[in-house]
Amino acid sequence: FTPTGFGTLIQQGGAPIKYDKNTKRPIIESPMKETRLYNGRPYVLEDAIVGDFALVKAWKAD
Repeated sequence: FTPTGFGTLIQQGGAPIKYDKNTKRPIIESPMKETRLYNGRPYVLEDAIVGDFALVKAWKAD
């Protein structure tokens, strides 16, 4: 959960995801996100990003 994005189109739903080529109107919009209150502050549920690989710069490694 994160407080970032609360009260925006990201939280309320309706943020454009994909536009129509001809009319430039959104054809796919984001769904409404789950919110919760923690210590009196509103938070928005965000899905985690899953990485397939990582780049590591190290002097010594196993």
